[in-house]
Amino acid sequence: MGFFNRRGRALLLTAALGAVVLHGCGDDNGAGNAPPTYLVTVLSDGTGSDGGGRRYEGGKTVYIRAGTPPAGYEFDTWTTTSGGVKFDDAKSSTTWFIMPANDVTVKAGFLQPGQTGHVHDWGDWVVTTPATCDAAGVETRTCKLDGSHKDTRAIAKLTGASCNPDHVHDWGDWVVTVSATCEAAGVEIRTCNLDENHKETQAIPKLTGAACNPGGGGSSETVTLGGLKWMTKNLNVETADSWCYGNSPDSCAKYGRLYTWSAAKAACQSVGMRLPTRKEWDALSDLAAMGQKSVNSISGGDTIYYWPGAGSALKSTNGWYNNGNGTDTYGFSALPGGRRDSDGSFYGAGNAGLWWSATEYSGGYAYTRDMYYYGDFVGEYYGDKSFGFSARCVQD
Repeated sequence: MGFFNRRGRALLLTAALGAVVLHGCGDDNGAGNAPPTYLVTVLSDGTGSDGGGRRYEGGKTVYIRAGTPPAGYEFDTWTTTSGGVKFDDAKSSTTWFIMPANDVTVKAGFLQPGQTGHVHDWGDWVVTTPATCDAAGVETRTCKLDGSHKDTRAIAKLTGASCNPDHVHDWGDWVVTVSATCEAAGVEIRTCNLDENHKETQAIPKLTGAACNPGGGGSSETVTLGGLKWMTKNLNVETADSWCYGNSPDSCAKYGRLYTWSAAKAACQSVGMRLPTRKEWDALSDLAAMGQKSVNSISGGDTIYYWPGAGSALKSTNGWYNNGNGTDTYGFSALPGGRRDSDGSFYGAGNAGLWWSATEYSGGYAYTRDMYYYGDFVGEYYGDKSFGFSARCVQD
């Protein structure tokens, strides 16, 4: 392959021959509690010294100067493969750029006078720094026409099972792939957030109850909020692992039934709906709070959310202890059904409403959404899956 010419002569050196970093405004080597800094690398395999190895904060000005060119060559241009680098004047042997928030590699190109340079005939990529689970690697290729011409690129750091073969799965939400019908079971799948190749599949029981027997249990009244149809009453479909508060049928008529987490999912499916996910509860809570969300921390470093004002907008206009009622602005009509603990004891009817989400917190717990007579807020917590909480079902 031949050489091509801007001013009529031969051979382009694209490596940073003799390039140096002069200095940067606010140069910092990352000591103490200083802001994060990023490395500037200036490749050099010619005369002069390598000016790389200095660190700068993002947003600082970095000045660079090409060193003395080899005999018969002159400076041509600065190049870089790093994101965010924009030279003030790439054709000036002394120039500057604003440091991006990432490591940077720059190259100074030298030409013989009048030369435009050859079209590179690159060899294969060769790994020079293997990628690990903790850091990216580097691979390099060399021009077959001129061994001093090299190109580098990053190799993404390793992820997935190869870095964590025994990881505890961080499961995403269940996604229905085959809907259940009155004649056949359905299928839902969830995927591990740490490795998308890890999936779990489970059957959705075929539909029963009101969906297949009109006039059966369960409210058919819904209100559309945030693009979803939400039940306007607590679910009241009798299933295994569900109870009336205090084992009183009157409580079921007033507050709906209390379900374990698995029973709540099955009961919603039995009426042709589903249990809302954590994100769908978030959207409803955001709407009710008119976008005002603040964050509280709980023990163990987990994060939960708290929506001031959302409880007042979602609670029914009656039925809450000590006149702790709401305005029922959106027709959601939240009622305080209380809870049933795994030992069979009941607490909080009239005082507190606790509803399941479809999103698991851990193996034995799932996220809940809670409201109380004494406050205007909606809170997010997580509950033991064996406890009995209320359920509101949704439909797309």
